[in-house]
Amino acid sequence: MTKPSASKFNPYNIARGQVWSDDFGPVRVMAFADHYVMARYQGRRPFVTRDNDFVKRFPKQECP
Repeated sequence: MTKPSASKFNPYNIARGQVWSDDFGPVRVMAFADHYVMARYQGRRPFVTRDNDFVKRFPKQECP
């Protein structure tokens, strides 16, 4: 997987397969399109949120 470059369509460099985390654990990005992120915690159902809200909620990023 290549590392995405920042653009006006993806300013936060969010890509499929990346792992972000918060206090509840790691979150894997399933898809990114039109400033929306589909992600899920392991063993949980997916959720969809705006990219700027996703970055605010999951400030830390882990290496996949």
